[in-house]
Amino acid sequence: MARYTGPKAKLVRKFGENIFGNPKFDKILSNKP
Repeated sequence: MARYTGPKAKLVRKFGENIFGNPKFDKILSNKP
């Protein structure tokens, strides 16, 4: 499988959970309505 190099934040939002374990994405998810 090829590695996804696009915007990870978009992926995180799509899945609805922090699949990367990065604090930055926790912040993005907490802003989600």
